[in-house]
Amino acid sequence: TRASRLAHAAQGKRLYEFASRRMAGPEASLLGARSALVGGFYATSNALAAAALGVPPMGTLSDGFFAAYGSSSRALEAFSVHFPSVGFVNLPDGSPFEAVKALEPYRELIRMVRVDSSNLASDSRMVRQALNRTGMNEVRILGSGSLDEDAIRGLILQRAPVDLLAVGKALVKPMPGLGFSYRLAEIWRGPDPEPCLHPGGARVPGRKQVLRQAEGDLVCHVDEEHLFEGQPLLQPLVAQGERVLEVPPVQESRQRCLDALEALPPEVRASPPDRPWPVRLSDRLSQLSLG
Repeated sequence: TRASRLAHAAQGKRLYEFASRRMAGPEASLLGARSALVGGFYATSNALAAAALGVPPMGTLSDGFFAAYGSSSRALEAFSVHFPSVGFVNLPDGSPFEAVKALEPYRELIRMVRVDSSNLASDSRMVRQALNRTGMNEVRILGSGSLDEDAIRGLILQRAPVDLLAVGKALVKPMPGLGFSYRLAEIWRGPDPEPCLHPGGARVPGRKQVLRQAEGDLVCHVDEEHLFEGQPLLQPLVAQGERVLEVPPVQESRQRCLDALEALPPEVRASPPDRPWPVRLSDRLSQLSLG
């Protein structure tokens, strides 16, 4: 969901997942990369995730690479030898004009420059001017620096010359106000209402299906799904301990996510939304609800 909101704010600019190093362990970073890709990101900095999911890896000549060689010129020379077809580099230290000047001898190698800044709109303009002044007009700018939905929208409104966007921290932080709690929905004898004292806990028991309808979603019990029209959104992945639905390729999941978002009204897709997407309970679930 967070990845989808970020992709929507970017208005077509390509987003890259740079959050793996912030994830709590290798499994979380792999799942986080997959979620970002499904939500609309184009590639991941996680090399294992890229190989496992069949998507492009994305990375730059890092500050650590520069530090290892002691100077930007030696680092760039080594980079051109070992990775002649990559050409993605971090902007070296110094003012934007000095940094671009350090890249000029390798202008045939450089395809993209990452500008990591808390003042990305103005710094990207200076970098763009410096690149154009040295004849590196085709070099694209990858912007980063604590980007979230608001920051991305600000860059778009200011028409900052940022071609691509890298997002890390915003993919790891939970969305404001979003919490989760576990509740057993139903056991073999059927749904059985009981008091729910946990703050935010579900007050509607029963095995549910969500039906996407033209004007909103209907949440009903699975046994009454056939009584209503709409596209069922929930599918079982595991039944009786056995997998019943194979996980589709990430590209297929991504396209399904984009199609579902495109089907929503523009005022609902807006960030923040101009109006909420209506969700209502069936009469049966309403009767089971504890209010």
